[in-house]
Amino acid sequence: MKTGMKDMTIDMAAFLTAILWIGLFLNIFSYTDAWGQEATMQLMDTEALAAKYVAYLKSHSSWKPDEMEIQNVRINPRTIWLPKGKVSYSIQESAGGALLGRVSSLVTIMVDGKPVRRARACATIEVYKSVLCAAQGLRRGQIISERDLTRATMPLSKLKTGFYQRPGDVIGMAARRSLRPGQAITADSLMRPAVVKRGSRVMIVAQSPAIIVKVPGQVQEKGAVGDFVRVMNLGSHRVVIARVEDRNTVRVNF
Repeated sequence: MKTGMKDMTIDMAAFLTAILWIGLFLNIFSYTDAWGQEATMQLMDTEALAAKYVAYLKSHSSWKPDEMEIQNVRINPRTIWLPKGKVSYSIQESAGGALLGRVSSLVTIMVDGKPVRRARACATIEVYKSVLCAAQGLRRGQIISERDLTRATMPLSKLKTGFYQRPGDVIGMAARRSLRPGQAITADSLMRPAVVKRGSRVMIVAQSPAIIVKVPGQVQEKGAVGDFVRVMNLGSHRVVIARVEDRNTVRVNF
């Protein structure tokens, strides 16, 4: 019994010794393999490529460089081994000039002028603009005047429905919905103001190259300049479709 236990102890020691030798050989081979790779290859500087991509985005966008904020720049894959030699890059054109949000480009990596690898460069672009906002709360249907406007610098990613910078594009328009003080004025928050409403008295004008006819009418629904509305001819009581020209005139096709 003691002899069996002794033999088992010797076998276990031999087994552990064999494991240690195997591990030692694997480490030696791994070190030799890594040394061989470093001797013939070079690890690409992905930080330099990331900086080059930022410069590329600034020079290829329609935004001004001082308006852009470029974040989360990444190169995939993160670790790239290349043959020894002079490294250069060719970045594929990004779609569109007004780059905004998440963008990416394919990068061809060259060594001594020859393509050897491809990578993907990614980044997030934010652009800040001075845009028109409501200086005070605006009611739905309220006609906007100059005193109703103020400015604030905002990220365009939050203004996906458009924005305004020139007061002339906003003054005289009506608020489609209520706006809070400081809220950006966007394209979907404006509408043309109604100049006629149900019951308004107008002149119906019908004109051809040879003749012009004017008859009094009564509008059946509200409308802005350029809208087509139903109008009753007060002489014949016939309802026609007319285009609003101003608060006093609508025009029909002769």
